[in-house]
Amino acid sequence: MEMGMDEIIALPEPGWSLKRALKTGFWICAIAVSSFFGISYSLDSWPFGDHRTMRERYRVGQARRVDMSPILSVPGRLESTKRTIIRCKLENLSGSAAGSGSSTLIELLPEGSMVKKGDVVARLDGSNYEEMLRQQAIVVEQARASELQARLSHEIALLAVKEYEEGTVPETLKGMEGTIALARSDLSRAHDHMDWSQRMNGKGYASTAQVINDKNTTEQLGITLQRQLSSVDLFHRFTQLKAEKTLTGQVKMAKIALDNERLRLSRQLDRLKMIQAQVDGCRLLAPHNGYLFYCKEGRRPVQIEEGLAVRQGQALFYLPDLTQLEVIAAFIESIVDRVGIGQHAVIYFEAFPELSLPGTVTTVNQIPVPQNDRGEDVRFFVGSVRLDKVEPRLKPGMTSRVDIRLGRRENVIGIPHRAVLSDHGKKFCYVFKGESLERRDVTVGSDTPELIEVVSGLEPGEEFALEPPDTVLRPQPLLGFAESDERPRTADPSQSLSSRRP
Repeated sequence: MEMGMDEIIALPEPGWSLKRALKTGFWICAIAVSSFFGISYSLDSWPFGDHRTMRERYRVGQARRVDMSPILSVPGRLESTKRTIIRCKLENLSGSAAGSGSSTLIELLPEGSMVKKGDVVARLDGSNYEEMLRQQAIVVEQARASELQARLSHEIALLAVKEYEEGTVPETLKGMEGTIALARSDLSRAHDHMDWSQRMNGKGYASTAQVINDKNTTEQLGITLQRQLSSVDLFHRFTQLKAEKTLTGQVKMAKIALDNERLRLSRQLDRLKMIQAQVDGCRLLAPHNGYLFYCKEGRRPVQIEEGLAVRQGQALFYLPDLTQLEVIAAFIESIVDRVGIGQHAVIYFEAFPELSLPGTVTTVNQIPVPQNDRGEDVRFFVGSVRLDKVEPRLKPGMTSRVDIRLGRRENVIGIPHRAVLSDHGKKFCYVFKGESLERRDVTVGSDTPELIEVVSGLEPGEEFALEPPDTVLRPQPLLGFAESDERPRTADPSQSLSSRRP
């Protein structure tokens, strides 16, 4: 198809392609230059590279055999060896919901207060026990009245026995004896009269009927005398003994009732004293002079404050003996076998950095604490270190550090701490092989503040890098290491080495 002469043909403006090409070339050059510098920096090559040898770049140390005096440092807390614990003295009184052995702390002195013997250090709510005391006082008075009534009954029973033995029996016997004497007299007169009648009858002056009558009278009086004598015998054999046993039984019953009432009164008095002791126990007193401290022991210590519900026997406060102090230290299971009773130690205190005191290891528990306060499953063995010297400024509860000397280690390989690094619990260092560095796993043992013992992995005379910088810690192909994104880490983040470029 042919274009007409009148048609306009659109052509690019002159210079447009050249501008676009120049702009594209500029950006390509900029990207290439920046990539070159970035790769050069990351590979530590020209123009950023350090062309010095490894021995010139890093400080060199040499493994050598030394004699060491290892020191084991563990954290601890200062406590008193002897201390008086102030507990809740309230008891669970059976038979009363009010006396449950628990109460509420309504008043207490601030921790650290200086107290004297007999001072009130805290008060518990004792309203329930005070009400029990009032009710028990009424019960005691009732028991006193019952005991008095039983005592009077017993005394009356004793008087009845005495009355019978000393009054009734003699009086009864006297009456019987009088009756017998009268009967004997009547019988004697009857015999005399009968004899007279018989003589008169023989002379004809008395009739036979009169003689028979006198004889009958004499026989009746004889029978009466015999009855009187039998009554005396029955009285001695039965009546008197029966009355005596009856009265004696009444005395015994009265005595048993009296003993029961006395025992009941004694028990009620004991209970009154017990409740009174509970009322008095609501006032916690200082047993001796000293500083007052709150009990904050256990895995979940209770915050001692007003309004706290306390239970029977709960430890609330203690007064330490500041003349006998010790440090309660925690030894992890990997080092506890290196600690023994009698080892010497030096104790340092966070509150007084300039103070150090000698001490002696006194105990090391054989049973570990299963978890620490943060709930981590780390085994700790608790031990105590006695202070051989006491400083007046020290107070229980202060944070301390215990340095225990583990004995002299002779002819061992020792290198500085900063040369040994840690990666997931494995210890290693960088050893020179000619002009290059290689990573070497090592096994460490005891240590001192300056040196750490290398048990295996390093031979005497071998050279290693002191304070290897970040470029060494990050494996690089140029140094002959395998490529890895994982960076070795030290056991303590505060001891990690900062990046330095020579």
